[in-house]
Amino acid sequence: MIVDREMPNKAKRGEVNSIDACIGCLQACIGHYHKGLTIGCVQNPMAGKEQELLPLKQHSRIKQRVVIVGAGPAGLHAALTADSQGHEVILVDQCKEIGGLLQTMRRAPMRQELAETMIDNYSRKLATSKIDIRMEQKVNYEYLTELKPDAIICAVGSRPYLPHVEGVKDPRVIIVDNLFSRNPKTVGQRVLVFDFGGDWAGIEAALFLKEKGNDVTLITAKLHIGQEIHQYLS
Repeated sequence: MIVDREMPNKAKRGEVNSIDACIGCLQACIGHYHKGLTIGCVQNPMAGKEQELLPLKQHSRIKQRVVIVGAGPAGLHAALTADSQGHEVILVDQCKEIGGLLQTMRRAPMRQELAETMIDNYSRKLATSKIDIRMEQKVNYEYLTELKPDAIICAVGSRPYLPHVEGVKDPRVIIVDNLFSRNPKTVGQRVLVFDFGGDWAGIEAALFLKEKGNDVTLITAKLHIGQEIHQYLS
């Protein structure tokens, strides 16, 4: 009910297919609870902020043409929110499939189910929306001008953090996103995985490469491997 507060009502009406499934990440629900933070949800940005955000969402608005650039989780949620408020929504992305980094995550060895469940949740919502989805479309000034939008939402995603240390630009250095991309860079036989976040990425990279027969050494900047992964998932 944290991810979908309408779950009981949808079930009562027999609209089971419209219920948002929990992806089981435990990041903002039990994870926030254990840190003394307000309970939230990575799929439902309104969770824990209903008093503040519900009035804004329910406020009547003049219909506008809203162009959203980027069909990752942020862009998808923005598109569905604008569509639910009656706006004309155009969702544009240069990739073939929706999901953004979720498509990268679904190729990682330990989080495929999380990514696929979230993509499925959004896909089912998009199927019943009025959103104009335009994939494999690069966006520039001229293209946006032709669309004549009243509002533009830029949701093109984040960039990986690279520490400012000597040697980080060495051609042998590969970020984890590229490792799990559709066209991964060639990796040598001996691989050193440096995990400075202490979460899933370093562990997944090490397992992924080991299963492919590489000689892998995993080093972490944390006290131990997987330090930042919630205890219920470790």
